[in-house]
Amino acid sequence: ECSNASEAFLAPSQWNYLAPHFQKRLAALHGGDATSPVALQQWACDTDTSQSPTTAWFARAMPINAMTVATVSENQDSLRSVEAVRGDSPAALFAFGALINHSCMPSASRVPYPGWLVVRAARHLACGMEVTFSYIDARKPLAKRRGELQDKWGFTCACDRCTLEEQVWACDEACTRQAAEQWNNFQQMVRERSCNEVALEQVVDVTKGCTEKVLDTFLDQGGVSCFAHNFSLWDPLRLAVTLTPEQRRAARSSRPVTQDIAKPE
Repeated sequence: ECSNASEAFLAPSQWNYLAPHFQKRLAALHGGDATSPVALQQWACDTDTSQSPTTAWFARAMPINAMTVATVSENQDSLRSVEAVRGDSPAALFAFGALINHSCMPSASRVPYPGWLVVRAARHLACGMEVTFSYIDARKPLAKRRGELQDKWGFTCACDRCTLEEQVWACDEACTRQAAEQWNNFQQMVRERSCNEVALEQVVDVTKGCTEKVLDTFLDQGGVSCFAHNFSLWDPLRLAVTLTPEQRRAARSSRPVTQDIAKPE
């Protein structure tokens, strides 16, 4: 047993029971210290495993690396189902899973279970594409996402989605503030469990109006020109810029576009 934060969180007998490669992976997890990235082949190679990590390290590493696990329940008919994660759900450390980087436009999803981690591709992944998943609720507005990532993980997200949204929302500060207010209103309704159809429709309508307005402004001002052709969202952006404002509004409202659209070169 540990009596203070400087002692090992695993007894020597428990630590020594782990295979050496598991010891190296566990001890090499990021604990909030200022470290430089290393190649995956070099990760955990020089980790000192002569002693069990301390509880102080554990307290730093858990918030950064741990994942809240889902549980599998079985009913009387022997049918199994995955229960939703609750506030009191246990957490687990997966050494390789903790190495997967964040993206607000993730290429994979994750479901942590007790003792094992399931990672599933969210779309087709070509050879060499990075596997990423979102550390946070990716539905949040740009400022909320970046703020949470900076506070908890210490970095400012510069994924393609954040890069694009930063340029788009900079076109109209009033719309940015109004959209943020709608997210706050939605979160308050969730906390108070006071959601109703009318209020939700208002949040959606106002947010949709703000988004369409800033996106039209971005496209009309030639904002697409600041992105290179290898940008992951280049193809839909290139298509959108070929449309007139009237055509974009017609497309959003599902009305037929009467004017011929020039095929992008």
